Amino acid sequence: MYPIFVQDSRISFSQTPTSDPDITLSTEEWSFEEIWESLNNSAIHLHILCNDPIGEFWKFAQNFIPIQAAGGLVYLENGHLLMIKRKGFWDLPKGKIDPMETPVETAVREVSEECGILTSRLILEQYHRSSFHAYMWKGKPTLKQSFWYTMRCEEPYSLTAQIEEDITDILWADIPTQKRLMKDAWPAIRWVLQSV
Repeated sequence: MYPIFVQDSRISFSQTPTSDPDITLSTEEWSFEEIWESLNNSAIHLHILCNDPIGEFWKFAQNFIPIQAAGGLVYLENGHLLMIKRKGFWDLPKGKIDPMETPVETAVREVSEECGILTSRLILEQYHRSSFHAYMWKGKPTLKQSFWYTMRCEEPYSLTAQIEEDITDILWADIPTQKRLMKDAWPAIRWVLQSV
């Protein structure tokens, strides 16, 4: 089951114990308010041990305003990954899904807009995975589901950062650079890239 990331913390749901949680709770031991407060005020891994991980995940998710987004893991043929720096953290290009738009269309559009790459230069490969990131928006707990797609760019391409989206740097990162930049990336982004 997907973890939910809250700043530097995460909550996971499963039927079996895991080796790395800071706190493990059973289904009967948690309330949304207690978990939300603890996750927002520290960097912890909270694990919910339960018989129905999918059901518990969606029970927890019902406490949020839902938002959907999509983005891309864009690679050159040499394996360099397109990375952006937004609000001081290294990230991947993504954005909210517009009305009447599919996640695939959003992912391609956002990569194009945020990085200045023509959509005709992007080759969509496949759906990668989804991530869930919770935060406060307009004073209310919000849960953003981001759909991630792998893409290829046909050739090294000059990049233009979308400044109005708070993007201050953009680059094609080789594997050593990717590993170095992950130290300054949100945990959700590190998790998305773990399975590549």
